[in-house]
Parts: sequence; structure tokens; C-alpha cells
Amino acid sequence: MIEIIQEYWKSLLWTDGYRFTGVAITLWLLISSVVMGGILAVFLAIGRVSSNKFIQFPIWLFTYIFRGTPLYV
Repeated sequence: MIEIIQEYWKSLLWTDGYRFTGVAITLWLLISSVVMGGILAVFLAIGRVSSNKFIQFPIWLFTYIFRGTPLYV
């Protein structure tokens, strides 16, 4: 397995100068979604413990809907 990785690692990260490869795009999407999800989570958590019902209810509804949604969608 290690020999295969050592032989083909350059082709996995290769770019032609115009487009990124699948590995680079996947890593970029992973990092950006973790950052955006973390920022969104902080604001939603602050709003969830708010005493204002006009802020708390939409966030509760958002959480309720997305908690019931499968990850595949």
C-alpha cells in the first residue's frame, strides 16, 4: 500500500495550472465548511440562549429542521 502511495502521490496532487485536482478541491471544501460551520455554530448558540423570543424561536426552528435532516441530503 505504501509503495502505491509513494508511486502515485504526485498525480493525486497534480494541477495543470488552470484547475485544481479532486484532492485539492476536497481539502478546500473541507476546510471552508469547517470554518463556516464553526462560525455559524457560535452565533446560533448565542442566539439559542438569548432571552429574546424573536431571536430564540427562529434559531430553535432552524435547529429542529436541520437536526431531522439526514446528512446525505
